[in-house]
Amino acid sequence: MAESDGALPDEHDHPDRVHRAGPTPDPLGPGHPRPGLLRIRSTASHGAAR
Repeated sequence: MAESDGALPDEHDHPDRVHRAGPTPDPLGPGHPRPGLLRIRSTASHGAAR
C-alpha cells in the first residue's frame, strides 16, 4: 500500500495526516472494541484463547 501511495504522496500525505491527527481515535475506538469483543467472546466460549 505504501508503494501505491508513492504515486500521490502529496494528496495521500495530506489526508493521511488529517485522518491520523483527527479521526484516529474515533474509528479505532468503535472499530477496535467491536471486533475485539466479538473475537474474545468467540475464543472465550470455545476456550481456544487459553
